[in-house]
Amino acid sequence: MKKFGPEKVLLPIIPKVIVGASDRLWPFILEAYKRDLPDKMIAVLAAGPLEDLLDKRGEDFIDRIEELARTDPKFKDLLGGVWRTTMTEEVWQRVQAVRTHVGEPANTPETKS
Repeated sequence: MKKFGPEKVLLPIIPKVIVGASDRLWPFILEAYKRDLPDKMIAVLAAGPLEDLLDKRGEDFIDRIEELARTDPKFKDLLGGVWRTTMTEEVWQRVQAVRTHVGEPANTPETKS
C-alpha cells in the first residue's frame, strides 16, 4: 500500500475548502500554520489562504495578523511567503513591516543574537 504525505492529500482539497469563504480562512490559517507541515505545505498556506485573506479582507484582518507576527516567529515566517497580488498598498506595507523576509532568519531562540 502506497502512503501519501500530507501535501499529496491536502494540496488538491485546500482550494475547494476555502474558495469564496474568506470568513473561514482565518480560523483555517490559525489551525494549519501551527502544525508540523512540510515546507511545500507552508508555501501553499502562505501563497494560498493567507494571501487570499489579505487580498480580499486585509483591512479587516491586518491588525490581528500584525499582532500574531510580532509574537509568533512561526507565523512571521509564514508571512514571508506572501506576495502582493491585489491587496491594498497600506495592507502590503504593514505585511512587509512584520514579516520575515527571504534570507532573513526567524527570530527564534536558536537564532537570537
